[in-house]
Amino acid sequence: MTKLPTSHVEHQHPGALSLRLVHDGWGPVSLVRESGESIELPCPEGGTAHAFFAREQPWLVVYGSYDEYDGGFVYILDPASLQMRLSLKTSRPVGRCALCDREDRILLCTYGGLVLWADDVLTPLPLPYTDGTLSPRGDHLMTEKDHGMQVWSIADLLATSDGESRPGLPTAFDPSGTRLLSDRVLYHGVTGQVIAHIQPQMNAYLEGGPGQPWFQCAEQYIISFYHRLAMWKTSNGEEVETSDDYYPQWYHLAYSRDGRRMAVANDRGNQVLLRSLPSYGDGVHLDLGIKARGVALTGDATTG
Repeated sequence: MTKLPTSHVEHQHPGALSLRLVHDGWGPVSLVRESGESIELPCPEGGTAHAFFAREQPWLVVYGSYDEYDGGFVYILDPASLQMRLSLKTSRPVGRCALCDREDRILLCTYGGLVLWADDVLTPLPLPYTDGTLSPRGDHLMTEKDHGMQVWSIADLLATSDGESRPGLPTAFDPSGTRLLSDRVLYHGVTGQVIAHIQPQMNAYLEGGPGQPWFQCAEQYIISFYHRLAMWKTSNGEEVETSDDYYPQWYHLAYSRDGRRMAVANDRGNQVLLRSLPSYGDGVHLDLGIKARGVALTGDATTG
């Protein structure tokens, strides 16, 4: 008999109170029987797992991340025999699983987006969300953002998905209103004509995030500092070569109206840095004498 580790109870079987799941926050999850026997559930070497007893199906669901967050996994086990019924692997860690009344449909909420397992196929869904819930029948998906909810048709999502989840940029007009950016498409702000398709590249943050605001649709340039500096011409969507620099979440960013100047303030220091875009030269340092809690630029970027 294995000694029960000192850890918290993660989940208890709804129909069999003698079965418990315990986890100390890292590594594998253990199944504890009424006798006190503790059985370590499957987990990749060096990975971290979570588990729960499904109410919708007679399943024990184990999910989590590989070592160093190098992908994710989902294991479906039989609660009694612990025989593995299904094994899934994803490119990003799995933070949650959503089930429904159908045995052939599971929603995987990964750090890189939503992935649906349906008809034995894993399909990244074309949605900018990392969490969602399936309807009982599994034919609809609900997402939540900014205190609002949206319901999506699973059939429509599968029909429009090309099997690859891609990042997009926020929806915004430029200051003149003649350009509209939405996701990965640049439109004419008045006629709605498609000007260009852009290709932003973003990596998921395992912790923290970018400096704020990390995005600006200016008169001359579209600017993204999500993970590195990326810029596109507002006139035609052409990507502009620039620096690969970036600023983490303790930086405050501001941009000029035309997108040719930016200001950077670190809330841990007393200086503001003014830089030209897209050349991104050494810039000018201004010593404020006090810690900066924010930064802004006037329309012509001559004062801040």
